[in-house]
Amino acid sequence: MWNDILSGWITEESIAKGQAKEIASNDRMIILELSGKGVFKRNIQENQNAISLLMTGGNLSFIKEGMYNMVLAPAFVDFILARYWDNIETSDDFRGYLVVVDQVFFQQVIEEIRFHLSDTIYKYVQNPFVQLEVTEVERMERLIFFLSDTIERQEHVFRGEIMRTILQTLQFDLWNIIVRVYPSKTTEETPLWNNLAGDFLHLVRTFCREHHEVRWYAERLCVSPDLLSAKLRKLYGKSTSRLIDETLAADAKTCLLNEKYSIQDVADMLGFSDQAAFGKFFKRCSGISPSAFRKGKTF
Repeated sequence: MWNDILSGWITEESIAKGQAKEIASNDRMIILELSGKGVFKRNIQENQNAISLLMTGGNLSFIKEGMYNMVLAPAFVDFILARYWDNIETSDDFRGYLVVVDQVFFQQVIEEIRFHLSDTIYKYVQNPFVQLEVTEVERMERLIFFLSDTIERQEHVFRGEIMRTILQTLQFDLWNIIVRVYPSKTTEETPLWNNLAGDFLHLVRTFCREHHEVRWYAERLCVSPDLLSAKLRKLYGKSTSRLIDETLAADAKTCLLNEKYSIQDVADMLGFSDQAAFGKFFKRCSGISPSAFRKGKTF
């Protein structure tokens, strides 16, 4: 199960050199200890699992949605939708723990967080990484050690429940930091609407290529398109269609940075009827044509 996933993320050379070591694994998650330069493949593959990285040393650089980023340890990084990440590099002194969790199990773990923090989630997914204090990374590292030990205790009757509790504790610690970085505005929305907003964000980040229309998302959330747009505008100051367009445009920029794809290829990948329709959409959202964006890239 995990071999297929990791083959799309971790270089064979780093495994051979002992830079990527499995600490613990079962059918729900795997934890790897990583170190050194060139651990990740430059272009990681999309998959449906929740993948995060606790950085304890060095730095990590990458291009996400057309923008260059460098994250210095100590830090926590969520690889939300791998198709947005490119040119991943680690420094010689890089150290960290990669945690890969089955998506269904992960959704159970974070349900209570999603229930309360829709506004903060929206801000975080734009740049899903945060710097940590030394005491914070030390606490998270201890939780990962405890989680690894629990994964290996196959004889424990309540192993699954303990894993869920530790992983949830790790997520609560993380989101306590995220809330500090991205304070959530106070709204009078019901918890139900906050939860639906979180569900919408997950849907649009996952299916924006296949579905550009507001109605599709409204139907999945069992609300009318007008009501969904009104509630999202109140929470985020943006309509449903604008949120969809922004996500799709960011995806388009990432694809255009990969020169192996022609503009027609990108149009096809993103679900447009033809290159002209894609060009019109891209210029409306970005102010320039796809070809001009590609010519003006700096990476």
